[in-house]
Amino acid sequence: MDYRIVYNGRRLTQKYGRKQVNNWILTDLPPLIDEPLCPNPEDYTESIRFQLAGYQRPLQIGGTQYVELMSTWENLAKEFLGHKDYLGILKKKTDSKKLLQKIISKEDSDLEKVKKIYAYVQKNIDWNEKYRLFPDEKFTTVFKNQKGSSAEINLCLVRLLQSAGLDANPLIISTKDNGLITKVYPIYNQFNHVIAQVNLGEKDILMDATSKFRPYNLISMDDLNPNGFLLSKKKSRWIEIPFPQKNRTIISSDLSFEGNLMKIKMTYSFFKYSAAKYRQRYHAEKGEDSFVTKYLQNNDEEMMLDSFKVRYAFNLEKPFAVTCYFTKEMDEEMGASILYIAPLLKKHYEKNPFINPTRYLPVDFIAPFSEKYIFNFRLPEGYELAEKPEPIRLATASKKSTYTYDFKQTQTTHVQISSIFEIKDPLIFFDEYGALRELFNKMMGLQSTQLVLKKK
Repeated sequence: MDYRIVYNGRRLTQKYGRKQVNNWILTDLPPLIDEPLCPNPEDYTESIRFQLAGYQRPLQIGGTQYVELMSTWENLAKEFLGHKDYLGILKKKTDSKKLLQKIISKEDSDLEKVKKIYAYVQKNIDWNEKYRLFPDEKFTTVFKNQKGSSAEINLCLVRLLQSAGLDANPLIISTKDNGLITKVYPIYNQFNHVIAQVNLGEKDILMDATSKFRPYNLISMDDLNPNGFLLSKKKSRWIEIPFPQKNRTIISSDLSFEGNLMKIKMTYSFFKYSAAKYRQRYHAEKGEDSFVTKYLQNNDEEMMLDSFKVRYAFNLEKPFAVTCYFTKEMDEEMGASILYIAPLLKKHYEKNPFINPTRYLPVDFIAPFSEKYIFNFRLPEGYELAEKPEPIRLATASKKSTYTYDFKQTQTTHVQISSIFEIKDPLIFFDEYGALRELFNKMMGLQSTQLVLKKK
């Protein structure tokens, strides 16, 4: 028997990665338990995989002949592209040319063609929530059914891009919860999903049309594993999936007083993945008030929604913006000796996800993000702050995660509180877990802090 060994796990790789041995010993291994923010714990377990490469077959005339079982990546690509299920979608026929006449024009630039074709597939085929490596239906059937798996949707996208004269190909990947890919040997069953690649001006653009709420150049967060393998008749190759685009959320709150009522204007601006998530929620609620009460109101039942409006509900390349107007009764009547104000009407986290004091798995936020919450108000006439909050800046040693709580007071009456939580690198290893957990503990306390106003 001829076999190859694939090591998984930091300790195994460090100890045996370059050695030819058939005996492996590791001691004091930590328990494998489910942890929050770790899509696939098996990516980090210490394990050994044996892959049969070939064997000696006895011959009738005597002796043996070596039978090779392990293929190459180039041969794997040929097997995929020659498979009947792939040919059922990718084999060029006149039907895709006719369809393109409805989608693009001769005057369109290559980028305009990409955007229009992506938008057409995105609009006309619903995802059935299934990740698949191979399609079950052919090109015309997928469009007729208007529903398909990830393979069917994205292979139809590749087919139309190719028919438009663009250099496009399927890219097979493994989703985050399916696990990391080993590039050492061509093992096809480690993949579970296929997306589209198109080359424009020597630049790879990756696309995944399974969602109706992401722009053409924003693949799913599930797709954000480090590498994918390009299936191309010209030259198959590994493609590095770009570092995730930064999520941004900005929430600005403006508070004013009318008698014993607080009038609150909240403006939400969502970018990239946050925009896609909240657009999807908005359309799922059909634009009703329930969108705000379910997803934006921070479980505060005392805040009554007066009205709200959205911007860029359908323009996927713009940030998704929501402006809400609320009314809330004060806990104390205006004129009381002490008033209490909770400045952060939207919290970064409702509860700390990091309860355990120790952790053996990395924390994976998947994509970097920044959440900036700003609270503005004018002190009611006759009141002053009993105590001014101290600005605080927290960070882990690597600066991968930071938190800033800031206070400003101008013209004696205008108060601004800002709370900024940022993850610059989404993968945080267990040796930084303690610092991250402590940062979360302090952030949870600060975001619940109330301002105390006293009568002059």
